[in-house]
Amino acid sequence: MPIQRILFVCLGNICRSPLAEAIFLQLAEAADRAHLEADSAGTSGWHEGERADPRSREVAQRNGIHIQSRSRTVRDSDFALFDLILAMDRENLRHLQQRCPDEHRHKVRLMREWDPAGPGDVPDPYYGGPSGFDDNFAMLHRCCVQLLDELGE
Repeated sequence: MPIQRILFVCLGNICRSPLAEAIFLQLAEAADRAHLEADSAGTSGWHEGERADPRSREVAQRNGIHIQSRSRTVRDSDFALFDLILAMDRENLRHLQQRCPDEHRHKVRLMREWDPAGPGDVPDPYYGGPSGFDDNFAMLHRCCVQLLDELGE
């Protein structure tokens, strides 16, 4: 089976996208889908090289998931390398669409297109309290389950 690569993207790549990446990878591993790969990146370089926000790591750990990634910025090569590039919100979607070469624009989509609870943005929990990270986890988990189902065996 050919490798399928998914890139999860938020602003700083320390809250939402590394959490989505870790959830997706754990679900893919549990489903024995070795052909699925994931990474995460940010549209800004504010946190380049940093670990995920401690609150994202904590909510992941409470749910049996370990976030290993370090923040990086979206690279031009990502548009060709990844099969699907999922923005956490409309602002990041617009930024990605502006940078994306025309032949890869179909790959750039919103994460919550896979949310059974409905479309919209994955809110940035950075300036809020711990409940925002819990809400993000639940939302991203729903999306990742649905995405994994859609990608099939």
